Amino acid sequence: MVVRLRQLRDRDCLDRAHIVAAADGAGGVSDATVYRWLRRADRAPDPARGRFTLSSTDVAALQDFHGRVAAVYRARSAALAGRRRAAGVPIDPRLWREWQGQRAVSRACFYRAVARQWDPAERAYWHRGDEARRARRVWPQRSSPHRNAIWQADHTQLEIVVVPGRGRPLRPWLTTFVDTYSRMIMGWAISERGDAGTVLCALRSALPIDPLRGPHGGVPAVIECDHGADFLSQAVERVASNLVIHVRPVMPRDGRGKGTIEQMLLVAVAGTEDWPGAAMLTLPQLGRLFTEWARFSNHEHHHEGLRGRTPVQVWNGDPTQIDVLDAAQLRERRSLPCMQPAPARTPPRVTLNYWNAASSTPPPATPPPTSSSLCSGTR
Repeated sequence: MVVRLRQLRDRDCLDRAHIVAAADGAGGVSDATVYRWLRRADRAPDPARGRFTLSSTDVAALQDFHGRVAAVYRARSAALAGRRRAAGVPIDPRLWREWQGQRAVSRACFYRAVARQWDPAERAYWHRGDEARRARRVWPQRSSPHRNAIWQADHTQLEIVVVPGRGRPLRPWLTTFVDTYSRMIMGWAISERGDAGTVLCALRSALPIDPLRGPHGGVPAVIECDHGADFLSQAVERVASNLVIHVRPVMPRDGRGKGTIEQMLLVAVAGTEDWPGAAMLTLPQLGRLFTEWARFSNHEHHHEGLRGRTPVQVWNGDPTQIDVLDAAQLRERRSLPCMQPAPARTPPRVTLNYWNAASSTPPPATPPPTSSSLCSGTR
C-alpha cells in the first residue's frame, strides 16, 4: 500500500482521496497514520547506528544486579545523563565510567536487546540461582537410534498398601526398565524395598524374550539410572560388566535426564490408585494386576509421543538385530554369578525364584520364600 502511494506521489497524482481510500483499506486507520507511514518510508535508515547490542558493561551490570533488567536500565540511563545515583542508590563507579559515551536507547530497545542476547535460563540463573536456571532450560526431545540402544531404570513407591506374607502392611516398591526407543516396559519387580537385589530381579526379567508376554527382550547397550547406591552397587556393575552393558548415571537432581521412565512411573502410580480393593492386596495379587497393566501399556496404549502407535508396533517396526540371552544362559553361574541365589546358609534378601508373571498361570504351590519380592519373567 505504501509503495503504491509513493508511486502516485512521484507522478504528482496523489491526492486526499487516495489517502482516504488507503486508510479505509488498512482497517479504518486515520489519515494521519497513513501520512506517518509515508514519512517513515521516506526516512532512509542510518547504517552507522544499526541494531543495538549489549556491551560487556551492560552484561556485567546485569550480573551485578542479579538479572533485574529494569534496575540496570535505570542505572544506565542515569549514568548517561551524568547522575551518580539511580532511584536513590549509588551507581558503581566502574560501571559509571564505562557507560560514559555509550549509546542511549529507549527502554523497549534495551529490553529487546536483553531478550535477544540473554536466554531465559541465563537470566534466571543470575536472578535466582542454578535451580531456576535448570527450570528454564530448553529440553529437546531425546531420541534413541534403535531398540535396545538405551534402557532407563528407576524405583518408585506405589501409592497403595499391601499385606505381605509376614509383618505389617506396607507400601511396596516398583522397579522397572523401559526402552527409550519404543517406550516398552522391558521388565519389572515389585518388592518390600528397593535395593540392588530388586534391580537385579527386574533386570533378569527384562533380558529373555518370552513369547507369552511379547516380542521384547535382549541385552541393551546402555542403561541410564540415577545416582542411587542400589543402581551403582558392585553387584549391579558386575552383572553389567559380564553382559557388556554401560551403566550411565544421568545428571544428579534432575529427573528430566531420564524423562521416559519418570513419565511411565507417574502413569503407573496413578493407575494403581484406581485398582479395586488395592488396600487388601497381597504381593502376588498386586503382581498379577501390574502384569495386566504392563501388557496393556505395551500392546494397547497408543502413545502421542510415538505418533499414535503402540510400543509393540514401534518395537516390531525396527529391523535392528536383538542380542538374545535365553533363560538357560541366565541360569549359568559363570555367566551371571551375581544373579544366582545365595547359598542355603545365607538367607537371600531378594528371592530369585521366578514365575511367569506375563501369563495368567498362577505361581506353583510352593512354600513362601524367605523374602517378599515379585519379578516378571520366566522360571
